[in-house]
Amino acid sequence: MLKYFGALVLLVSLACSSNPKFFKKDKKYLNGKWRLVEIGALNQENTFFVVDSSDYNFKKLIIDIDKKNFYLTTYPFHDFEPSFPILIEGDTIFLLSGTTVGNELVMLKKNTITYKFSEDYKLLELINFDEKDIMIFSRY
Repeated sequence: MLKYFGALVLLVSLACSSNPKFFKKDKKYLNGKWRLVEIGALNQENTFFVVDSSDYNFKKLIIDIDKKNFYLTTYPFHDFEPSFPILIEGDTIFLLSGTTVGNELVMLKKNTITYKFSEDYKLLELINFDEKDIMIFSRY
């Protein structure tokens, strides 16, 4: 009997894991307001840190896929941080930056970010390959 109880406890603890699973999905779920809840380094295990609104790492993100706009602000919020035009291809977001070449405006890819959602679409994982970090956002 004790063996079955131990197996049940193990099963419940694995089912209630605090590490959400992320998967790729439709870009329509990107729309909205997000707040940073965890941040970590790419290619390093166990480097995730919880972030709250009083932390200097705290960020807010607004994504508008209709207007193709990506607006990431950092604590303390001063409204001087620019928003970036974006291009979305599959599960990848490209942040764009404009320049002129021969009197013509040319959009250059500034950053490459891969996105994934949790199963309930309440969490968004952004993997920034240029800055080598992973950010996990929740809706607000």
